[in-house]
Amino acid sequence: QKSGIGHVALGNYVQMYKLYNSWLLEKQTLPYFNAMINTVIGLFCLLVWAISRKESAFFWFAMVSFLWVAYSSMVVYSDPIPFLSSTQLERIQNIIFCFYVTIGCLGAWRFAGFHFPRMEKALFSFAIIASTCIALSPIEYAAQVIQGFFSITVLIFIAKCISYPYFAYKSRLPETYFLAVTYLVFIPIAIHDAIFMSTLQGKPLSPYTAPFSSAVIGFVLAFRLARNAREIERFNQTLTQNIRQTKQELTESLGLQQKLAVQNARLQERINLSHDLHDGLGGSIFRSMVLLEQNEKIEKNQVLSILKLLRSDLRQVIDSG
Repeated sequence: QKSGIGHVALGNYVQMYKLYNSWLLEKQTLPYFNAMINTVIGLFCLLVWAISRKESAFFWFAMVSFLWVAYSSMVVYSDPIPFLSSTQLERIQNIIFCFYVTIGCLGAWRFAGFHFPRMEKALFSFAIIASTCIALSPIEYAAQVIQGFFSITVLIFIAKCISYPYFAYKSRLPETYFLAVTYLVFIPIAIHDAIFMSTLQGKPLSPYTAPFSSAVIGFVLAFRLARNAREIERFNQTLTQNIRQTKQELTESLGLQQKLAVQNARLQERINLSHDLHDGLGGSIFRSMVLLEQNEKIEKNQVLSILKLLRSDLRQVIDSG
């Protein structure tokens, strides 16, 4: 927020009406359209994070979207706000911008799968210190303090944009490549608009580029969700195949185990039968042989009796088996 009415243009109706339409597009239509896009993206990211808490990058991107809506709304809002002066509004606006850049760094790093605890604490410490200084600086030094921290925050934002292609390369994730390209495009726009915010000379680019950049970021986030969905689908297919293969192997193993059990039962029966034959019928045969050896003149009836006895022993072994 700057004091005064700003630049004044004089001319005929056609020229002024064309200039007014350009101003209206720049100051209201595009910022409000961008605010709606960022609100939708923020709600979408917040919903994704609420469903899957491990996707922390979506939470930080939701916060970034909401902070950008608040920041851009304060830039384009021209009516007085009760109990707040223009200086106080400018303080609040720059505090929001500090946290917007800080949280944007966290969201970008999380999106690429990186954690930098010390750097993240340093960024939050900077945001808190900057907010405190901006909020409590005396009125005569407020402009210098705000301008100083605004410049540092812009440098942090540019450093994030410049370094992000390296993080995208290290992460090997396709969606981070798109985000890295988007951040590289942000660099000249951020420099141009930072100069405009400091000097109010020229025209800002962000009202014209913000809807496209927001749409690109929304596409990148949707690409991440689509990739995760495909990975889950492939995992489910692999899991289903493994379950079927395991089930088939288990069925074959149970069949083989049952076959071995039947073979073992048959073998055990044969062993028992051989023991019974040895103990029962073998003893009878042995006794009969001894009897025949001792009696050379054995009668036919005795031989027949011995054979009947052997038959009875054989039947008994079969019946008991």
